[in-house]
Amino acid sequence: MKHLFGGLQSEWGAVKMTLSLHPFSLMHQVYRKIIHVVHEELKFWRNRAEEIPNQELKEQALASIEYKTFHCEGGSIMVLTAMK
Repeated sequence: MKHLFGGLQSEWGAVKMTLSLHPFSLMHQVYRKIIHVVHEELKFWRNRAEEIPNQELKEQALASIEYKTFHCEGGSIMVLTAMK
């Protein structure tokens, strides 16, 4: 996976993903294919945040990533289901 403008060029863009909207199948796909991509993207941004020279801004950025991970995971699922 490559970062483009801070974002991942991931399986979502490179490979057409078929997505089931059946709840059990959807959750299986979410945990097997989607969540790890979200966490990789967050790891990229966490590393970037560690480089912020201003301590207060660095702490705010890291806290935002830590406490909003759930929103990123949920947003990725919503985007994929909206594309269906």
